[in-house]
Amino acid sequence: MATILGAGQRYDRIIGVGGITTSTDGYLWSNQSEITQPFPPRMRAQGIAVNGSSNVWVAISDSGFASTSYDLSTWTTARLLDADFTAQSISWSINGSGARPIFCVAGSRKYNDGNVLPNEYEDNTQIAQILINESGSPYTWSQAFTHPDNNSYFFNVKYFTDILVNNIPTNVWIAVGSANGQPDIWYTNNITWVGGGPVPDNNTWQRVSIPAVFADRPLYDVAEYQGTLYFSGRGVILNTNDLGNPIWDSSNFFTTTRSTPNYRNIAINPAGHIVTVSSGDIRYSTDRVGWSSYDYEGYYFQSVSWFQDHWVVGSYSTLTEYTYFTSTDTANWTPRNNLVQIYGMCTY
Repeated sequence: MATILGAGQRYDRIIGVGGITTSTDGYLWSNQSEITQPFPPRMRAQGIAVNGSSNVWVAISDSGFASTSYDLSTWTTARLLDADFTAQSISWSINGSGARPIFCVAGSRKYNDGNVLPNEYEDNTQIAQILINESGSPYTWSQAFTHPDNNSYFFNVKYFTDILVNNIPTNVWIAVGSANGQPDIWYTNNITWVGGGPVPDNNTWQRVSIPAVFADRPLYDVAEYQGTLYFSGRGVILNTNDLGNPIWDSSNFFTTTRSTPNYRNIAINPAGHIVTVSSGDIRYSTDRVGWSSYDYEGYYFQSVSWFQDHWVVGSYSTLTEYTYFTSTDTANWTPRNNLVQIYGMCTY
């Protein structure tokens, strides 16, 4: 039975408490007593992923912790590396793709003299990192990639199959973020770390060239449709069908009335409809060319997923009437409440 999981913060608590909620239809979710809490109070659940056997779930917090469950009820929690690492997202490799089966976390780490990092950095700067874990245990995370630049951030890392690299179909991990405020994309087809073994050579990761016209527009997420990759960023959606020799196309530049349009999550359904979300709006396209916007006053959109036959968009607000929005046609949206303000989702 297909299931969608939402990770976020319970809105029905005076003190902020992270929560994990589940649904088998995307409309009826865990009731108040069924919502599980993977982290201590005042710690939000930022994202969640499940392994290929659907028997290990890993959630990340907004403050550098990971929590593991084998039944979606009880959780074991520990820090990701140390107090200086902040996780932004978590994903799992694709079953049957030939990828090493691993959980992969994107984030950044504040540099100080106590950190073991490959380069010399300025004190207290943020350095983008990718962490990997084969078992899901909260105690066995390892550094798979550390960014060479100061002031760098990874917001998402995902695995894709049959992506062109110099016109050759390749299965790749793609990391998306920013470096010194500029859009930043890296890819690799060679995450080979084994528990207890050495971290891969950073040279196995390749940086993707991005035109100067997109300067000062950090990127946040990536999705794929029929071999074309769509990257969501600050006020723009970029796309290319080759990472090694990219020819870029893009949407027009977007603005919103309420906040900076940082499109932090993007998804594409089987029909090729795209939905991407920012604090200010839900931006959508039914033909991947023209774009429209939906807004609901007082709500800030954080996550998006296509589930079965409809879209699910998570949101947060100081209001307590709604926590997520749905749409079956990509254009008309219905606000709903499942008791958890959803910041990250996964399906299986």
